[in-house]
Amino acid sequence: MERFDDARREFETLAAAEPEHVDVLYALGLIHLQAARLDEAAPYFERLGRLRQRVSDSNYYLGRIAEERANWTRPVICIRACMKATGILTRAFASA
Repeated sequence: MERFDDARREFETLAAAEPEHVDVLYALGLIHLQAARLDEAAPYFERLGRLRQRVSDSNYYLGRIAEERANWTRPVICIRACMKATGILTRAFASA
């Protein structure tokens, strides 16, 4: 756990310098997720979604967080958004 805390501190320093750096936000979300800090992970993935960056990844991890919280509506919304962002949903209906 100490290594995650060290990494988190380093990435938070980077985020303070560049608050909209996509890779830093993504890394912070993953670090918190790996440490089972769901409430701290979610805002990073939400911010990436608002920035329209790594949308599929963000929706995937937000869905996983919601699943861990036993919020079954949110994963479905996130999966649909992920499918739409990657074009899977459109291709699935086009081939039907």
